[in-house]
Amino acid sequence: MRQVDISELKIGDTLGAPVFRRDGGLLVDAGVEITRTLVRALETARIKQVVLIDSQDDIAMIQKDRHANEAVAERQTKLHDASENELERRFLEQKLEDLKERLSDLYAPHRENQMMMELHDAALAYLSERLLRKEP
Repeated sequence: MRQVDISELKIGDTLGAPVFRRDGGLLVDAGVEITRTLVRALETARIKQVVLIDSQDDIAMIQKDRHANEAVAERQTKLHDASENELERRFLEQKLEDLKERLSDLYAPHRENQMMMELHDAALAYLSERLLRKEP
């Protein structure tokens, strides 16, 4: 790879490294082909130099880095989703406990009634199944 001034860019060259704005945000990723529009964008962003690809080895390295970055992003997404799922599961468990307590309060005066006992048990089973997708 080689570092060149923006004035030396040729249409069709390929970036060998990502280019970041002054605020740290990504302007353009590695592996992108140089176009007139991209040159203007780099000039507008006041970028002075970029890294270009020199060989097939450079291309392979960029692709390997990109795959590694995608794998990291995928793992981060899975961890985030797992955290959200865990929070939702905890919320539903608490909701279920609240509903069980309310149901028990409603059932308490009717403990001797067989039909009410069966209704109570069926309601508990239904709530557990619907909220947690498992048996009570």
